[in-house]
Amino acid sequence: MSPELQRTLARLTIGMIEYMNDGDSGDTEDDVDRCRSILVTHAGTIEKAADQTSALAAVEATVLSLNHLNEQAGGSLIETDQREDICEFIITAGVQRGFNAPGDDITEPWREW
Repeated sequence: MSPELQRTLARLTIGMIEYMNDGDSGDTEDDVDRCRSILVTHAGTIEKAADQTSALAAVEATVLSLNHLNEQAGGSLIETDQREDICEFIITAGVQRGFNAPGDDITEPWREW
């Protein structure tokens, strides 16, 4: 995983844990770990993707998994700041492989958060 993706993932994780520790959500560290795991898996899948079609299928699967996780967490795991970091992570992973442009929100068709 690139240093840029690692930084985004670290910022996301810190933000989720801080929000959780403030008592503003019912999220758990397990929820945060599951979110990180989904994104780490996504990065690995994109690194191995053969073409834009398979990369977009990976984006869809990742976003649907995050939708499900957020729903299981009561809809509060992915707030505005987290949404921006997650989108940045997914978009940047594709940009680094040349599958999409930096300004393309490739998560939007499936994103519920």
